[in-house]
Amino acid sequence: MFKQSLRAQLARALVMLLLTIAGVQRCEPLMDALAEQAMSSGCHSHDSYPSDRQHHEQHHAHHH
Repeated sequence: MFKQSLRAQLARALVMLLLTIAGVQRCEPLMDALAEQAMSSGCHSHDSYPSDRQHHEQHHAHHH
């Protein structure tokens, strides 16, 4: 087994992360599924401050 340097491992992980993010951004059904899962898991379920809700609504209006 090869022993890679930490720098090489980090570079590979970064490339994989960027490719994954690019893939998710280009795949609308996957993006929608991930957003739905985040909503159902409670990621955006709290409305602690009115400004947070307003920001949230503006954020969604911007993307639709």
